[in-house]
Amino acid sequence: MCRDGVLPNPTITADAYTVSGAGLTMVNGDYRREGEYGGIAKYVHANGQIYMLRFTMPKTGNIFWYLADKDNLDKDSGDYYRIKASDARPPVGEWQMCRDGVLPNAIIRHAIPPPLSTSDRPPAPPQIPSPPPQAPTPPSQMEPVPMGIPIQAAAPVTPAAVQTAGLAALLQSLNLHDKLGAADAWCADKGAEHVADIAEYGLAEELVSHLQLPIIKVKKLLAGLQSAAAPTMTDAANHQTVTLPLRCHQSTGNQASAAAIIQAARAATPGRRMTSSFLTTARNLTRPSLR
Repeated sequence: MCRDGVLPNPTITADAYTVSGAGLTMVNGDYRREGEYGGIAKYVHANGQIYMLRFTMPKTGNIFWYLADKDNLDKDSGDYYRIKASDARPPVGEWQMCRDGVLPNAIIRHAIPPPLSTSDRPPAPPQIPSPPPQAPTPPSQMEPVPMGIPIQAAAPVTPAAVQTAGLAALLQSLNLHDKLGAADAWCADKGAEHVADIAEYGLAEELVSHLQLPIIKVKKLLAGLQSAAAPTMTDAANHQTVTLPLRCHQSTGNQASAAAIIQAARAATPGRRMTSSFLTTARNLTRPSLR
């Protein structure tokens, strides 16, 4: 109940009605069911003097619900408010004033039943105990959420796995180790077995374009490829330097044989493949020097 509310009448049941707003104030109040009138439920005011009942006109057969004085049910006097309806229960809403009524008209509504007592209330459903809280699963034990077809990252290429000789050392010296796999695959596709083959056969520009490098890295890699194609070898026989390709060698002493130059170059650079340019130059060193 709110602060300005009124406690419901404890005698009111679900089959009860309340009248309010009537100009004849004595009809206002609660009506509860008590017996029948003409085979239809009858409702009696709390003061016991006013009935709410259904009545059929004997001449016309019209049916009305009335608020009337109980002592004048067989007379024209004592009828206060009515509504034309054949319902088995009093219709709610506005009932019109009769001869002995007073405006404004009466308003009929269902009465509010009292709250159920503790003994009348249905038993509460059994309480199901909540499960104890569980500790959060560590991230390491969580199952991965599938996100379509998994994409496996390619394993990084190690220098030992590179098939093109000299390529790993060149790219690592230029801090391009992340391009090692792509460059090695490109060399394999072109048939380059040694890094010197790239510039020697005019493929340096194509390689740097394939790797999509910044301009500074492009220039550095081009220079490195040119240098790899023209290595500097030592002529142990004459203690002179031979720079390839096709740079002739002058000596103040006797010319070394081609076989000696090749042998000295291989000893100075173990594992390096002897290119055709180097072999040609080594043979040319047995001829008179060019000026």
